[in-house]
Amino acid sequence: MNCLRLRRKVLAGMALAFAGASCAGLSEKRTCVAEFSSWAVELTWKHEWEAPPSDTTSGRYRFESLALVLKPTRVGEDQKIDGEAVVGTYVHGGTDWCMRAHRVAGTVRLLEIGTADVRARVDAVMSCPGEQPVELRGDFTFETKVPP
Repeated sequence: MNCLRLRRKVLAGMALAFAGASCAGLSEKRTCVAEFSSWAVELTWKHEWEAPPSDTTSGRYRFESLALVLKPTRVGEDQKIDGEAVVGTYVHGGTDWCMRAHRVAGTVRLLEIGTADVRARVDAVMSCPGEQPVELRGDFTFETKVPP
């Protein structure tokens, strides 16, 4: 389990580094990426956009992302995002990401694992204390990230 915590910290650090490096010319972008390890698949959905000029709390660059880590052997089954069967990590912010404790609840179903992508149905609610919950629902195609 310590590897998973380290992985979360690395992902958060990468999100921060990416946030600082990609502010110029960003309008709105959504990406879906799948990464495989020997024991799990990680599905990452990310939404990036420019905040309106009135939002001066963390600069104009804004992002939110959801990473789901689950076993790839359960294709066609609804899996609960509960921190055990499926670990969900929600990160959001701008130049700095939000340091509050976030929650993710819902289900994910692997529909198909192909050579170039993974299709999954996600029904999740991402919560940050003091903010409106963010829903992510629908069928998504996650492009498989191939290591260099």
